[in-house]
Amino acid sequence: MNCEETLALLDAYFDNELDLTKTLAIEEHLRDCASCRSQYELRVALRQRLKDPDLRYAIPGDFADQVRKRLAVSSRPATRILSFPSAVWVPVAIAAAAIFGAFLYANIQRMLPTRPLCIALPVQNCFSPTATDQTRSLFSRNVRRFPCDEKL
Repeated sequence: MNCEETLALLDAYFDNELDLTKTLAIEEHLRDCASCRSQYELRVALRQRLKDPDLRYAIPGDFADQVRKRLAVSSRPATRILSFPSAVWVPVAIAAAAIFGAFLYANIQRMLPTRPLCIALPVQNCFSPTATDQTRSLFSRNVRRFPCDEKL
């Protein structure tokens, strides 16, 4: 193993994350290479310094209460924001609904035919007189009859 490969895997070796073959190869290289060994020794020294109790900071016992009090104060809104539906928004919503309704009514009126449609079925030729009467009965209940200008 060369120095480039060793330095790439040195942190994983330091944290015991490598398999046995790579661990043995890095240990062999560290015995033979002084520069890689110094890099490894820097990491060991840093870990020892980080374990120093003087680097630790003890938080005060009432720290959690202080945080809760600050969160409670900061979570209250400073000013009241208008919420929906407010007295201002209700008339605006009614006006918008009225405008939409008028627009919809005008467009539906344009889409309807100006002259009523005439529907004629050649019922007499297809069915017996009893079926014709029943068909006319069903037809008259479910479909509006419009007067026609033309005779069929």
